Amino acid sequence: MAEHTREADEKIPSNWNQKPHPAAPDDEEMPASMGGSALFAEEEDDYLDPDEVPAAASEEMDAMIDQYLDQMTGALSQGQLLTVPVVAIKSDHVLVDIGEKSEGIIHIREFPLRGNVPDVQLGQEIEVVVKGYDAESGLVNLSYQEARRRKALEEVNAALEQGRPIKGTVTRTVKGGLILDIGTTAFLPASQIDLRRVENFEEWIGRELEALVIEHVPEKRRIIVSRRRLLEREREQMRQQAMSRLEVGSEVDVVVKRIVDFGVFVDLGGVDGLIPRSEVSWQRNARPEDYFNVGDTIRVKVIEIDQETGKITLSRRLAMADPWETAVAKYPAGSEIRGTVVSLTNYGAFVRLEEGLDGMIHISDMAWDAAGHKPGDYVQAGQEVSAQVLNVDREGRRISLGLKQMTRDPWEDVVERFPRGTHIKGPVTGLTKYGAFVELEPGIEGMIHVSDFSWDKRVSQPKDVVHRGEEIEAVVLDIDRERRRISLGVKQLSESPLALFKARHKVGDIVEGEVTGITEFGAFVRLADGVDGFLHVSQIDRDRVEKVADHIKVGDTIRTKIVKIDSGTGKISLSRRQMMKEQEKKVIQSYLKRSGREESINPMGELLEDINLLDDLPSEPESPQPREEAPEVPIERAQRVDRAPEENENQLADGLPEAPGSAGAPPAAGPEEEPRPTPEDNAQG
Repeated sequence: MAEHTREADEKIPSNWNQKPHPAAPDDEEMPASMGGSALFAEEEDDYLDPDEVPAAASEEMDAMIDQYLDQMTGALSQGQLLTVPVVAIKSDHVLVDIGEKSEGIIHIREFPLRGNVPDVQLGQEIEVVVKGYDAESGLVNLSYQEARRRKALEEVNAALEQGRPIKGTVTRTVKGGLILDIGTTAFLPASQIDLRRVENFEEWIGRELEALVIEHVPEKRRIIVSRRRLLEREREQMRQQAMSRLEVGSEVDVVVKRIVDFGVFVDLGGVDGLIPRSEVSWQRNARPEDYFNVGDTIRVKVIEIDQETGKITLSRRLAMADPWETAVAKYPAGSEIRGTVVSLTNYGAFVRLEEGLDGMIHISDMAWDAAGHKPGDYVQAGQEVSAQVLNVDREGRRISLGLKQMTRDPWEDVVERFPRGTHIKGPVTGLTKYGAFVELEPGIEGMIHVSDFSWDKRVSQPKDVVHRGEEIEAVVLDIDRERRRISLGVKQLSESPLALFKARHKVGDIVEGEVTGITEFGAFVRLADGVDGFLHVSQIDRDRVEKVADHIKVGDTIRTKIVKIDSGTGKISLSRRQMMKEQEKKVIQSYLKRSGREESINPMGELLEDINLLDDLPSEPESPQPREEAPEVPIERAQRVDRAPEENENQLADGLPEAPGSAGAPPAAGPEEEPRPTPEDNAQG
């Protein structure tokens, strides 16, 4: 290897890479490594100054130099390919040893950059092409790029013929693709960069890629490559290999590549497979993003292989045991569990016991006083809760859980704490069309039926008398612990008007009252506050009454006789007919006593002719129809005939209707009595 000297660097002209000067260089400017005009002697003192050399010696030396140069350049030819070592790296050039104690020079720009530094090192052997000889500097001009280009073209042709890939580095981006350095320039179109569309070209700069040569036109120096075709070919090879080793039912480990709404794409070792959303987990409506991250390694089971399309369908769900197979044994009824609330609905909350196994806490099982509340009042999504297993339905894949079962049941001793007749105070928690719910204590509610609000007023809607949140006082009427129902009453706080009336009156009393209602079959008479009696149409007058309104009207004050008080229903039956007959008898008896004819058997008609009964009887409303004169009948017969209606009156009294709003009985709710609701009904209402 030729010794590189400092003098050689100093004497390299700035225009070394330009066209060689035709004139021969001066002897003094020739680098020592290339030979010069200095004459050597065996001793240093024998060194001759050129100015002292005779002219003949100078000519001889020039001839020797020319001969040397001819020999050196004759060994090299322009375009020749050499493999040479690097001996020096400067800021603008690189020197290499070309043998025969000679050096070649390469411009630094011919070397690609690695970062900001030329990709060349001292001692590295590189291939170069001889470009020519610089007579001025005595150095041989070489080209590193030309050598790379020549070699690259050979590789391009071979790669195109054999279908093998070539390597290159992305150096820059252009419109429509990337420029690769493969030893020469190659173009990689945007559509051929990857299997999927590439949006950002800049991120590919500096990357080393492999691609297939798809076009080479030497005349136009055009080389087009495709990375996509290479990837498709490799994918097809791997798919065939994977298809040959995979079997339906086999389990394999895969790597998550991409997560989409309908499933997960995974890598099976060079070929893609799909895990559908339904096969992600035993969990219903499982979302893939809740179970996987890109790059995760998971175990799956092959469930389908389509040889024609190459599609492979996988299942993570079937690669795991079905949790419902062991749910009954693992979570028996009555056991306590701990889980996480995963979702809330209007009717309850779902709790995750384990993957694929969710239980539900119904709103009615969240608290003993859950009526009127929402699930969000007790639990929140993401909260860990403890609950009791109420039931496990393996076939229906349902588990019922309860929160309130973790606390004491307040209904256990409710009968002892709230016996009948107990006065309570509490807020109204709910209203329905048939009653109001009142809280006795947390977890205990009772209901006041519409018929138990007032003795003397008909309540059609509870909202007319109470409001939600209002605190009211009531009396416990009845408790059904099994059905968890408590009946309350407000009107029972005071004594029943009917009871007061019964204490002051009895059957047979003559009472006075106001007509409050008229029907086809009679009239209702208000006897006292909260107490109504019924006057049947047959008991309005001694004569047959066709139309009630022709004899009495609403608002009239009339006197009647109490003929019956039903202790069970509280119905009071009235009769004007009997009252009139009794008064008629009294008048007749009084007349007979005064006339001394008590034993007379004169006909009734004869007696009545002598008596003006209107003077002794209460006033009657005028009848639109004239009354017929009573036939002349003996008194004994008249009394016998009159007894039949009396018996009929008692029969009618049993089937008399109720007066609206009477204290005798609650107002009728229709053909059938409306059922009393439960606290659960209130919650739904």
